[in-house]
Amino acid sequence: MPPSPRWFHIEFNTFGTWLPGDPRGFRDHDHRIHSSGDYRNPPPRSEHQALHRWVSKRLQQQAVQLTAPQREEVGRLLIHALNRRDMHVLALAVSSNHAHALIAADSDDSLLRKAVGNAKRQISHAMRASIPGSLWQRKIGVRTVRDERHLHNAAAYIARHADEGAWVWESPRFNAQTARANTSSE
Repeated sequence: MPPSPRWFHIEFNTFGTWLPGDPRGFRDHDHRIHSSGDYRNPPPRSEHQALHRWVSKRLQQQAVQLTAPQREEVGRLLIHALNRRDMHVLALAVSSNHAHALIAADSDDSLLRKAVGNAKRQISHAMRASIPGSLWQRKIGVRTVRDERHLHNAAAYIARHADEGAWVWESPRFNAQTARANTSSE
């Protein structure tokens, strides 16, 4: 297990880019609606097509897709906001519709969620001139890093987002390039 502080792999999406009924699969927060698939093994395309269409029509704004310059600005703002809260970013990838980060924090899951939520709000306000309205979806995914191998796999997974055009940043403390070569995907 990595020494204290604890490490977390977080991910969150831009507004309107992963909705209930999404063809890639989805999870209802109360588990009232079951999707037979997930992003790795998508459900049949028509399984929740009506739900996705219904939710999409009710959005108050268009889905947010970040441009390359916006990805870098969001990434730098996120690093700054989390560092101010004594949470240290090891690796970060910001793509057009979501972000992944590997974070060290001396806190539990709920405090981390609150800090990331506050950072997302700060970023949204800072980006208001170029992205009016909501920038982020509400929820974030948080996984506690279990051991050293998990840490390296998560860092390599985040680094691979550069292949998809994401803005990727790595702490000088850690070389995910080496981790990418030495580990399998998460």
